[in-house]
Amino acid sequence: MKYFQLSELLHTDERSCAIFIEKSKITKSNNQLIADNHIRKEVINYGLFCSIIMGRGTSITHDAMELLASTNTSLVVASNECKSIQMLSLSPTANTTKIYKQIEILQNENKLKDVQNSLLNERFNANTSYDEYQKLGQEGHFMKCLYQDKSKEYGVKWIHRDYNATCGINARLNLLNSCLYGITTAVIHTLGMSPYIGFIHKSSSLPFVYDLSDCVKKETSIDVAFECESKQTTNEMMINMFIDRCDGLKITKKLSTIALSILK
Repeated sequence: MKYFQLSELLHTDERSCAIFIEKSKITKSNNQLIADNHIRKEVINYGLFCSIIMGRGTSITHDAMELLASTNTSLVVASNECKSIQMLSLSPTANTTKIYKQIEILQNENKLKDVQNSLLNERFNANTSYDEYQKLGQEGHFMKCLYQDKSKEYGVKWIHRDYNATCGINARLNLLNSCLYGITTAVIHTLGMSPYIGFIHKSSSLPFVYDLSDCVKKETSIDVAFECESKQTTNEMMINMFIDRCDGLKITKKLSTIALSILK
């Protein structure tokens, strides 16, 4: 089993966001990933995608998972109930230089505030300080207004955010946000950074993933979720629309640009 050095992998700018596969068995054959749906077999060009999103009726073998790990490709398992599980894979040949830089930022109060302000400005598209963000509860206000605006734009009823929903707009948001987290995690790993060292979501399970994903949610997972709820599209169609949106907006490039700017 070969594990690739970071320098051998495609740069995140050159990788597509994700590929969606359903009703198939994913296996490894002659160092290739094969998706077999009993009608035809397709070769998956692993290493060209940041994430593989598995829909219903799909399974993957141990050997195939090893191949994904060798290229820092994440796996998102999407269920019928609009819930999902993210599986993170990391090559043991990863370099830790940038991870040490992340730790250095956390240990320097001035650098940390600069990074926090930079992330917030990227997210809100306005000058925002971390102190004001905490004091005024700016995130809650921003998200409430965003959901209400999308509700009016697409004619979708909105009451409040529900992270345990299994149907409706909240379930769609839960599913697409998890798909976005899978893409972001792969970008972070490929850059040689850690998803566990964040600057705003410090106490979360994947703080840096959430820090970066928040910068692109508005135009990707949130907008697509509301549009698909208004049209009552299937989850499969919704995920493919989400992937097309991310690729069209070059989200992997944007995420990597934001992440690397933090280290400067």
